[in-house]
Amino acid sequence: MMQAHVRIIKRKELCLADARAVSHLTMLTWPGATDSLDQRAESLLQRSARAPEDELVFLVEHDGSAYATAMIITRQIQIENNSMQVLGLAGVCSHPDVRGKGFGRLVIEAAFKTVKESGGILLFQCNETVRPLYEKLGAVVVHNRFMNSHADAPNENPLWDPFAMIYPADITWPAGVVDLCGRAW
Repeated sequence: MMQAHVRIIKRKELCLADARAVSHLTMLTWPGATDSLDQRAESLLQRSARAPEDELVFLVEHDGSAYATAMIITRQIQIENNSMQVLGLAGVCSHPDVRGKGFGRLVIEAAFKTVKESGGILLFQCNETVRPLYEKLGAVVVHNRFMNSHADAPNENPLWDPFAMIYPADITWPAGVVDLCGRAW
């Protein structure tokens, strides 16, 4: 892999150049958006300005260009009658030109290290393609049913990917229905 550097940015402190880099990577990963790069970057900046202090953006950079990104967000969820705070892993993506070269792994490792050091629990969703990588790095699939009590159809599964995972794998994760208390990430 080319020599790369992971920069960790407090989400509240995201600048326009970084918001454009993140937006560009997400647009390459999930094409089909109707908004422009500038519109998406501005929207990200507006949402980031309201973010809690502990939310982070990770950018993997090489030679002044961004090649991978991820975000850690905070969320209060309910499992049965118990409320708990989790961290969500969101927007994990890498530039199509460098996939398979370790940049995605680098951004995930940085996010996982931050979560481990904080003593937090990371909850996220993924597909079959990346599930083995997450498992190799210490995450595990959980088999709870998921819902969103704030949705019009609260009992429908709000996750769009087939696997819900947590990190680290060695924590005790409760059984029961998980209410995300908001949209999935």
